[in-house]
Amino acid sequence: MLKTRIITASLLVIFFIPALFILSTINWAYSML
Repeated sequence: MLKTRIITASLLVIFFIPALFILSTINWAYSML
C-alpha cells in the first residue's frame, strides 16, 4: 500500500513540475505581449 502511494506521489511530481514550468512560460509570454 505504501509503495503504491510513493509511486503515485513521484508520478504526480514528475507531471506537476513540467506543468508548472509550462504555465509559468505561458504567463511570461502573455506578459511580454
